[in-house]
Amino acid sequence: MQNRGRTRTLYVLEVGAALLLAIAAPWLAWREADRQAYDIESGIVLDYARDVQHRADETAIQADSALQRLGMTGMPPCSPFNLALMRELDLTFSYIQAVGHVRGTTVDCSSIGPDPVALDGASFLTSKGVTIYKSVRIGSGRPARVLGLRRGDFIVFVHDDLPLDTWTRTPDIALGVLHIEDHDFRMTRGPIDGAWLTRLGARPAVTFVEDGRLIAIVRSAALTRSRSLAG
Repeated sequence: MQNRGRTRTLYVLEVGAALLLAIAAPWLAWREADRQAYDIESGIVLDYARDVQHRADETAIQADSALQRLGMTGMPPCSPFNLALMRELDLTFSYIQAVGHVRGTTVDCSSIGPDPVALDGASFLTSKGVTIYKSVRIGSGRPARVLGLRRGDFIVFVHDDLPLDTWTRTPDIALGVLHIEDHDFRMTRGPIDGAWLTRLGARPAVTFVEDGRLIAIVRSAALTRSRSLAG
């Protein structure tokens, strides 16, 4: 009787183990498939964020190079030599739309002509000594709104949509560049929540899901200390 009871107990345990395995195997397979799908999709979104980061960094590098060269000429700011250099820089750097000299709150000469440009919009000074003007109107007729990056008495203008001009296979994906020193400053294509930045912490990059959206954030090492996002 004891052996029969032991045999029955073992049989029940074996049946229980078989049922558990039958239930667990599909669940584990689903979890693995879900993990693999997340890894693939997060990799794609992370690539988008890194492309935006590269473009934002290249914009900052080109602007810094142009400002350095103008600041080192030793010539009068609006001299023929400096004006020629402004036009050269305008043509040389792909992310720069115009280069100019600032007197007070006005650009008094630039690579786009003699017309003055008012710097009367919102701006902020970064810890790197660069003043960022969030929206400057340049040109005549129907003036364009551009971003101004100023250091000292010289300024460069860039279109704020250039860092976001990246191809995405998903039409509803959002892209953006946010500044960690002024969360009100942002270049965005689609809805971007500045609160997402808290997820990055001290890490170089992070991906996460929030409200059904897959978000990727990449820390920028550029001179403007920005962070790029995709989601």
